Amino acid sequence: MQIGSLFIPSFPAWTFLQAEGNGAPLAVIASGRVIAACRASRRSGIEPGMSGERVKSLCPDVRLRIRSAELEAAAWEEVVHSVNGITPFIEKSRPPLLYFRPDDLPLARALTETLSVHGGVAPHRAAAQLAALRAAPGNMLVVSPRNLDGFLDRFAVERIAEIGFEEDTVDLLHHFGYATLGAVKKLSLRHLKAQFGDDGERLFKMLHPETEPPIPLFREARVIRQGYEFDDPCREPREILPVLEYLVCQAAEILRPEYCQRLRLIAKGYRNRANATAFRILPEPIGNLPGLLRAAVRLLHEVLSPGLEVESLALELGALRHMKSAQVPLFKERPSVFTAVRAVHRRFPEMVQRAVVQPDVLFSEDEMRLDPFPEKEPPRRKRKRPR
Repeated sequence: MQIGSLFIPSFPAWTFLQAEGNGAPLAVIASGRVIAACRASRRSGIEPGMSGERVKSLCPDVRLRIRSAELEAAAWEEVVHSVNGITPFIEKSRPPLLYFRPDDLPLARALTETLSVHGGVAPHRAAAQLAALRAAPGNMLVVSPRNLDGFLDRFAVERIAEIGFEEDTVDLLHHFGYATLGAVKKLSLRHLKAQFGDDGERLFKMLHPETEPPIPLFREARVIRQGYEFDDPCREPREILPVLEYLVCQAAEILRPEYCQRLRLIAKGYRNRANATAFRILPEPIGNLPGLLRAAVRLLHEVLSPGLEVESLALELGALRHMKSAQVPLFKERPSVFTAVRAVHRRFPEMVQRAVVQPDVLFSEDEMRLDPFPEKEPPRRKRKRPR
């Protein structure tokens, strides 16, 4: 039984591309440093660990975004949901790697191309991950059992740094003359563990996998679905829009008091029975009717195509969550300066900095330094009451 895998390098950057679409190069920062960048940004010389100022100097047109855990969760749920559309056997995992059972290889290839991710199929999980790592974006590399040794003989050890191995491990392997994983496979567990510690043990288990359990049946996360079947096939937006508004109203009523961050619209064709599908990852969770309706109308324009006669329409809300509640004060309070400035910081990272005064310096120009804007609000100083 073959194992399939999907691998998404620079996953935080990929999520913003799904939410905002392709365009200018994009990089994601956390605590003032780059943690992920798209391929266009990497071609411009942007690498993880760079500051926002350095990134702007290398690529003035780059889109800087603050990492969003909620957006990543919604994007990953969409990936899992898409894979569940071609197979019910998916192993629960965390981004950027997912394992599944490739029952229909052509559909798996098409999904890999649609999501623009790396896909791999191999006899076991570790080899499937390596195959996905070697595959080009939007492609799926299939490694049969008889070709596995040849695949490892051509797999350069430099690539394992992309899946969490230390750079020192890669450098030492090269220093000792082990340039491919096929050569490393000849080493014993004792040798690898003595020289590389935990990295060596992990590498040995990857190259010498034990008997693995099969991919389990997947249990889908809760979603809200609303559907409508037309009496007669429709093709004009003016005929479909009222139905879409009705579906959005029904879904919004069920959604209360939750919020969603993922929308999917499915239009079933009349003659060819083909489904036209569009999805959207929202930058921020929404729960109000106008916001849901605007997003759904955009999806409808993506779904409709010349000659498509719609027999039924289905709307799905996913990535559901309860927002953190806060107690409403009795008297109206002014918003804090930190809250107001944080909104600007999220929209334009690295543009807002905090001035810190440094007393007792030698030169007057050193009296003030500029620090990155803090991620959390500093504790407020209590005012002293007059006696």
